[in-house]
Amino acid sequence: MFVIRETDDTVNAVAEVIRRVGGPVSTALLDPTCRRFSVRGIEGLIGYKVRLGCAVGMGDPACPPKDTPALACAFRAFCRERRWHTVYAVAGASFASWAVRLGYAAVEFGEELILDPREDQQVGARGRELRKKVRKAEREGATVAEYQPWRFRDRALETQLEHAVKAWLGSRHGPQIYLAGVDLRFAVRGRRWFVAHHGGSVVGLLAMMELQSRQGYLLEHLLATPEAPIGTTELLVVEGLRALGAEGCGFATFGPAPNDHLGEVKGLSALSGKIAHAVYDGSRHVLHLDSKTRYRQKFQIARTEPSYLLFDPPHVGLRDVYGLLRAFNVSLWL
Repeated sequence: MFVIRETDDTVNAVAEVIRRVGGPVSTALLDPTCRRFSVRGIEGLIGYKVRLGCAVGMGDPACPPKDTPALACAFRAFCRERRWHTVYAVAGASFASWAVRLGYAAVEFGEELILDPREDQQVGARGRELRKKVRKAEREGATVAEYQPWRFRDRALETQLEHAVKAWLGSRHGPQIYLAGVDLRFAVRGRRWFVAHHGGSVVGLLAMMELQSRQGYLLEHLLATPEAPIGTTELLVVEGLRALGAEGCGFATFGPAPNDHLGEVKGLSALSGKIAHAVYDGSRHVLHLDSKTRYRQKFQIARTEPSYLLFDPPHVGLRDVYGLLRAFNVSLWL
């Protein structure tokens, strides 16, 4: 087994597609485990993983809206030629509506949580819990500063950040779910880095990715080491959003967050619908999906947009469920 190491030019070309036309999970395209589908003449990519004869697309096609049908149809034909089922792990409402008209099944599983960085996240009754966490971190001496590697590369700081990520990963136990691992390629264009310090050490990180098509940023990675004061991640988000708001940016997204229960279901048989509900309810319980949603909702959510799972053929079977679980890197023990 070996790892293909991509050149900086390739990585930056993919990052540029994400910056220009990407969505809330498009940074999965930079994950080394993600394959990329493209069509000559279309500026765009579909990131996907293949498991047990099922190709799982990572979000909407990352391309201009006018090219979405052509790129998605080409990918569907590509999968059918190989007798793969096609599943999209996180699809937006517009793409899901188009796919249903073509015969896909759609299952609403969550919602994208969108923030307005120009608003004070800590104000009023809605911001009470957030204020408490941020003030606690500040009282204990935690601070946040933006690291701008495109201006000056601080190799010592980058080494500290690598150690912080390792410490964070080493502290994670129990069931896990995530679309892509933490990517510390600091030279990737479009990324911004906010670093939390405490007692002379790096104790947290917030990485953002620019989404030009949405005139804002994706809050891509958020983490704190075991030694970080309580409230460090909240402080990172507040300071990151404050910086965006000061620049006049009106959009930031946490990406998709799972709902308590499945919502709208289109195109599935009664049996497949029952399987989908059973699998989702079991996963939500075992993987504690509610906790991530509750954490994000403490910030002042400006609006939400529904997130869907798409299935072609339009039913939910073993290979589809297994493909999704593998695409989301589900593990029950660490």
